[in-house]
Amino acid sequence: MLFALAAGCERETSVAAERSWVELHRADSAAVTDELTAMDAMERVRVVSALVDADPQGAAPYCSLLPYSMSRSRCEHAGTSVHLWTPPEDLAPVTRAGRGLGRSVLTAGDVPISEWTQVQMTPTADVADPQAQAWGRAREMAEKGSVEQIAQACAQLRGGERWRHDCFMDAALARLKRLGRSGIPEVFTLCGASGGYRGVCVSRVLDDLAAASPPADVGDPLTWAPVLMRARDLRAMSDDPRLQAELMDRFWSRVALHSVYAALGLSGDALDVVPRAAHVHFRAALAHRVVGSADASLSVADTERLVGAVIERRIGGTGDAVSGLPLPHVTDLWPFDGHGESHIAAASYLGASRRTIANDPRTDLTLSVLEASARTTPPSIARIRATEQHPDQRVRWTAARLVEQLGARGLEVQ
Repeated sequence: MLFALAAGCERETSVAAERSWVELHRADSAAVTDELTAMDAMERVRVVSALVDADPQGAAPYCSLLPYSMSRSRCEHAGTSVHLWTPPEDLAPVTRAGRGLGRSVLTAGDVPISEWTQVQMTPTADVADPQAQAWGRAREMAEKGSVEQIAQACAQLRGGERWRHDCFMDAALARLKRLGRSGIPEVFTLCGASGGYRGVCVSRVLDDLAAASPPADVGDPLTWAPVLMRARDLRAMSDDPRLQAELMDRFWSRVALHSVYAALGLSGDALDVVPRAAHVHFRAALAHRVVGSADASLSVADTERLVGAVIERRIGGTGDAVSGLPLPHVTDLWPFDGHGESHIAAASYLGASRRTIANDPRTDLTLSVLEASARTTPPSIARIRATEQHPDQRVRWTAARLVEQLGARGLEVQ
């Protein structure tokens, strides 16, 4: 009885001390740095851990004061994890009149919740930093343990749900890196336990899988076989046709972006190998890269001919050399449906936005050129406006939307 009372008092004292440090951190971070420097190593670890829990972004400068350890690794991880202090909005799935994505981003509501969210564990006692120990254990189990062991480690984290959910997401990405496509089923169950980060988690998984794609100037079926197998495994993650279609659309959109920007020479070789449903994404990615480096004064027709020539070209690349071009920042110019837009077909645009598509390749090429023209620096507003009277309604609507969106963002145009 006395032991329990003593333990309770000790916990209350610890909590009060942590609150004091958090208050001092928010009032005078320089004073906190001085105080931490004067502490012994174990006490410093405890205080920094509490500060990381309270303010993962603001506590980042304290990481260098810790010895190289799991505590320091967790501190550095937290300081670069934007989702911990800017969590994604948890939105319900969208029902559309037309086909395709309801939003440019995958949200938590789009991803089924995993059974591993129900695991409960008590944090390990008698350690300086139980948060770091649980987080490190989860990472270790992601490398060589079972999903159950990962869940048990993540369940020991305290300080709010975000830490447990971040633990599951971090473990999912580590598991994917360790196992590749063979670990996709386990990775998705881990993402399903990442709470409000479920959409972010699956999006990162899709991007990591897409990043291993061959350059777009390679048309060898054997080279592309692993990508096709990843797509098959992703589709098998759900029996829900809506989610299957969304995963495929987002995956191929990212594959196209990674593949086109990895290519040494621009060509349509990959179109001979990838599924027809992926052609709209490769068309968009090729247009984005070509238009981004083309003369801004080119007319729509001349730009279409330039991109069309690239699509028709065949190089027969081997993938031994890559361009080394960094992936571009893609502005989101259609994040969600506006009034009267839910009937318009929507596909992922380079994994960061949406666009409408056309079954006719020529019309779809025009749409791709317009989307790319809106994302040059500065945007080619004259080229976009030149299609405002185009005979195809989708082209006219795209031109109007892009002009409106660019104006709303105050982007410089020419």
